[in-house]
Amino acid sequence: MDRCTCPGASSWKERRRQRDDATDARKALAKEAVGEVEAQNPRGRENIARALDEAYRERGLEYHPHERQLVSEMIETTQISRPLRDVRALAVLGRWLFGVGNDIRKMLSDDKGGTE
Repeated sequence: MDRCTCPGASSWKERRRQRDDATDARKALAKEAVGEVEAQNPRGRENIARALDEAYRERGLEYHPHERQLVSEMIETTQISRPLRDVRALAVLGRWLFGVGNDIRKMLSDDKGGTE
């Protein structure tokens, strides 16, 4: 599509570039927020979540509840001893994927009028 010369292609390319720029800016702000929280080194998932909320709010960011939980748990995971870290990280990612899968199933069933 980048090489397309069809009518309307240039406006599509511009919208895509703007969307990509906005996504990149959000990722940079989120990375900055997480870095700030990691530097504060709060202990406990709830303290980490509160610090994340504040850091995101200061940057005008919003995030999905699954993202909040995942990032909080991953920061907490980095604070535990090395032998358990990898196992814990895999468990956190597995729970997150399961939650996202449930959200997708719910959205799909809602689109069908709630019938499965």
